[in-house]
Amino acid sequence: MNTNITKSFILYFITIIFTSIHLITFDFLVNTNLSLPLFELMIIYYFTIYKHNTFGLLFIALIGLWSDALSGSPLGFSSIIYISIIKIYHIVNHKFVAKENFIEIIIEFTIFITSIIFLKWLFLSIYYNNTHNFMPFMMKIIISSISYIVIHNILNFLTNKLETD
Repeated sequence: MNTNITKSFILYFITIIFTSIHLITFDFLVNTNLSLPLFELMIIYYFTIYKHNTFGLLFIALIGLWSDALSGSPLGFSSIIYISIIKIYHIVNHKFVAKENFIEIIIEFTIFITSIIFLKWLFLSIYYNNTHNFMPFMMKIIISSISYIVIHNILNFLTNKLETD
């Protein structure tokens, strides 16, 4: 029982660190053309969609709140979007995905982050009554989809290592 708590703590800690690193460095790089991958969405996808419910919805809500607090978005905004998309995926997705085909996993991940980014863009545009340029968001989707190939393998290695210890 104690080892399961330790393993869960390690996974939660990694998620919080990646969310913090991405959002803090993004604020630092706002005036540059550099776009960072969406690490927190990669980890959320991996542990809620790919590994199906490794993280509970309460933790996803807390990550959303943490993300909103660091980025200056309205509190609860990301949590609602994350949980809504995850629930939709759990309802629709369990019938259609073959977890063995890596190309399908990448396509599914790209659809997942595109859904989240589009909803964030749409609702923030409505909330602030100002339509933002969607091109930086498209760059984040492309960079994140390419980066997910490496991150997926790292997360597979990490979870396999934690499961065997």
